[in-house]
Amino acid sequence: MPTITGLAAVGVLALLLTIGASAALPAPVAWVEPSMERVGPFDSAGTASEIDLYAAQGETESFQIIVRAAGENLTNVDVTAPDLGGPEVTLYREHYVYLSTGSGDWASNRNRPEGPGWYPDPLIPFDDPATGQDLVGAQLDAVPFDLAADRNQPIWVDVYVPRGTAPGQYSGSFTVTSGQGQASATLNLTVWDFAVPLRPSADSSILLWTMRRDLATARELLQHRLMPSSVNRGDESYLISSYGLGATGLGFWSGADGTNCLMRSPPSVAELQAAAAEHEPELKLYNYTADEIDSCTNLYETLRSWARNLHAAGVDNLVTMAPVPELYDDGSGTGRSAVDIWVILPKMYDNASDRVIYCQQKGDEVWSYNCLMQDDYSPKWAIDFSPINYRIQPGFINQSLGMTGVLYWRADLWSTDPWNNVEAYAPWYPGEGMLVYPGQQVGVPGVVASMRVKWLRDGIDDYDYVHMLEQLGLGDQALEIARTVGPDWSDWTRDPAELEAARRQLGEMLSSLGGASHGIVARGQSDPRDVGSTGTTSLSATAVDGEGHAITSWHWSDGGAGGSFAPSADVQGPEYQAPVNMTEFDLIVHLTVTAGCGEAVGSHTIELRVRPREGAFYDVPDDHWAHAAINACLDAGIVRGFPDGFYRPGRSVTRAEMAVYIARALTGSDAAVPELTGPTRFPDIPADYWAAKHIEYAAGARIVGGYPDGMYHGDWTITRGQMSVFIARSMVDPTGEEGLADYVPPSTPTFPDVQTYFWAYAHIEYLVEHGGGSGYPDGLYRPTATCTRDQMAVYIARAFGLLEQP
Repeated sequence: MPTITGLAAVGVLALLLTIGASAALPAPVAWVEPSMERVGPFDSAGTASEIDLYAAQGETESFQIIVRAAGENLTNVDVTAPDLGGPEVTLYREHYVYLSTGSGDWASNRNRPEGPGWYPDPLIPFDDPATGQDLVGAQLDAVPFDLAADRNQPIWVDVYVPRGTAPGQYSGSFTVTSGQGQASATLNLTVWDFAVPLRPSADSSILLWTMRRDLATARELLQHRLMPSSVNRGDESYLISSYGLGATGLGFWSGADGTNCLMRSPPSVAELQAAAAEHEPELKLYNYTADEIDSCTNLYETLRSWARNLHAAGVDNLVTMAPVPELYDDGSGTGRSAVDIWVILPKMYDNASDRVIYCQQKGDEVWSYNCLMQDDYSPKWAIDFSPINYRIQPGFINQSLGMTGVLYWRADLWSTDPWNNVEAYAPWYPGEGMLVYPGQQVGVPGVVASMRVKWLRDGIDDYDYVHMLEQLGLGDQALEIARTVGPDWSDWTRDPAELEAARRQLGEMLSSLGGASHGIVARGQSDPRDVGSTGTTSLSATAVDGEGHAITSWHWSDGGAGGSFAPSADVQGPEYQAPVNMTEFDLIVHLTVTAGCGEAVGSHTIELRVRPREGAFYDVPDDHWAHAAINACLDAGIVRGFPDGFYRPGRSVTRAEMAVYIARALTGSDAAVPELTGPTRFPDIPADYWAAKHIEYAAGARIVGGYPDGMYHGDWTITRGQMSVFIARSMVDPTGEEGLADYVPPSTPTFPDVQTYFWAYAHIEYLVEHGGGSGYPDGLYRPTATCTRDQMAVYIARAFGLLEQP
């Protein structure tokens, strides 16, 4: 059993434990342990007499008092907590569960379980958390208890520091009593000079199946800084203001997972908007749409349609899968990814780290999750793994890798005897799917936490420490500290003392700065920004003053680069025009915000990427074969790039996109395409579909049509033959198929792979004859090959006179 020897070893409270003795009877043996040390029922007694910890305002820190019956039985054991004059103490008796099998273990594992045996995990509260009254008469009662000779009973101690508690030292004494004697404890609590936010900066989604929307259950999770995936909508306002609820799932399930690779069509935009409108406006809304569909490439197009509808309703799309290029774009024309929140296992991160980083830079969120034991090195959440496994993932590893949240697939998977049998999923996955225990057995509504939930809570706090330092401009220093203990999924520390030392260092930095409470925290939106080929962008930012001062003064500067602000640099959201001679990545705009009191100042830097006008897209250099055509279509307003500055010339074109390009080319601009006055003629293209007006316009001009089932199938990709039909129809006057009625194609085919009997033969020959199309250098046309964005641009540019045919 480790001995606690110094302030740096353990974190938030100083506890001096003095063992008293009755003159007639031997006193119980008692000692203290930090929160991340498990003590078994038969472990040898410890010797630590003090423990040193520190806590921020709004934070809960924990430790353990271990009571041992040395040599003879103890009866009527109880523990009383002191009145600290502000900080609040909650006590629990740790309940042991027995693992008959334990997690799978191999000698080659770099992170090994501790094996079968007794483990403390469920926590029996001394008092009713809702009323503060002593809990009596339940199946499991915390105190008083009897303890057999040579057995240990740990007591879990939570110390919560309410917001507004004055920084400084607080003292009081615990008392351990029994029929055989007592022990006393002196507690010295140091409260740091900063507060953690009520709403954690790390997102989370903890799924509940049995206790799905129970208010008491939601409170229990939120008190531990974990977000339930859904709550009763009538409880949202209360949970937001009192417990920091910040996000909720919308609850539409596609039916898709890695075992079936089947996905239902998405709800309509109107249906999603109606569901979203029922929630409190300040909540972040997401929809957990599909699960582990990495191998289901057949679902990508349907998933993109889910994404477009969700995005139109203002809802983020969450999917457990690694990023793939096919889903970097939802097909709406905005460049937004089809998945907004990629939720991945450690092994998924390690197998696709380049794609993960790309999506993070693009602006997507990436969360981590934990399930079963799918590698031999990353943190595991089964009961028989060391406690640091739970804390290191949501905190320091997530921060080190830029991951912004954590998900767990279920928290209430219970056996018929959950307080004793924690192997409901399988004997070799103890505790899988259960982070909480039913409250009925201990006399409380809802659920009660496990020790594992406490460790997850502390990890969320660790994440906040780094985040707050980032807000104060010390992000690099904070991440450097975080990465000393949790740099990645393989090399994280197994030593709780190292983790506590890192946390202590971050906490001291925040306390010396007063957290975010003594200055302005300024944050720019969409960072980094791509100004685009026009060199103009709208600047925006938010500013937070922790002392309640009004933000009255804004000033923007581009460091003398020579750009201009309209109407001025002293407004909250000006238009910025970059200098015309700027080159890529060389302009930085600085934002400085001043509080109404004139003393508190904060600043944030937004990096604007300004590309030169020639070669407007990063992935279309001057020597790209379609460079001139793509830029000609860009100038004509027919095509657009993506927000990250890329055109993606090799990406396939969908039927909806083709209708958009043709409609823009025929009318002259996107704005000139007539707005819809009613429903479209295609049942699968509702009026709120992103390309609805373009498809309807092109269909009215007899350029595009539906399939025999009456549908348009806008998400289906087109072939070169289909592209030729669309463009040929758009070139004739009158437009449409009827305009080609008098055209007589040559009797000898131009291309050996497009014979006279091919269904699009006349259209392809018409394009060739009128300068709108050509084949490959080998003389083939490849009419069944997928049409790409660069090919489409060349054909449209030639067909509409934007580019001369060579």
